[in-house]
Amino acid sequence: MDKFKIQKEKLQNEIKPYEVEETIVDPDTGKDINITTEHYDSSQMIGLALTDYSILEKELIIKIKTSLDKSFNTNKGNYITYEIEKDIEEAEKLIKYYSSFSDLIINEDMLIRKVMVNILEIMKSYQKDKFVEDNDKFAKDIISTIKEYEEWKKENWGTQEN
Repeated sequence: MDKFKIQKEKLQNEIKPYEVEETIVDPDTGKDINITTEHYDSSQMIGLALTDYSILEKELIIKIKTSLDKSFNTNKGNYITYEIEKDIEEAEKLIKYYSSFSDLIINEDMLIRKVMVNILEIMKSYQKDKFVEDNDKFAKDIISTIKEYEEWKKENWGTQEN
């Protein structure tokens, strides 16, 4: 991870704009106007974007691994117990959730992806409030998003089934 962050910093320091001078005609006066604009080398910008992507990818993998590892640490007071069968069961459930989510996200149907993103945004929004304020509204927002998808499918595909 540090390797990518160092690479990103190095790329950011190396990226220098270059100036491009253009002449345009002022539509009101008809006179030539010289305009200087700054541009960046697209290959350097792509390199920076790919480095950012690599960092985000590694951070996600670390988050997933951390969440799975937490399945094996059941806190009991000041002690950590290892109830291995239960912990493995919890970790397997979590892996299945990640797998199901991944299947939905990589689905080529952009509408399914949009529905998933909407549901995640709703969940993130309610998570800030710790789901305490209005559980009914949370459920209604999720149901509304799914109904919108079902209605769109019915209108455009003539069916409600996948």
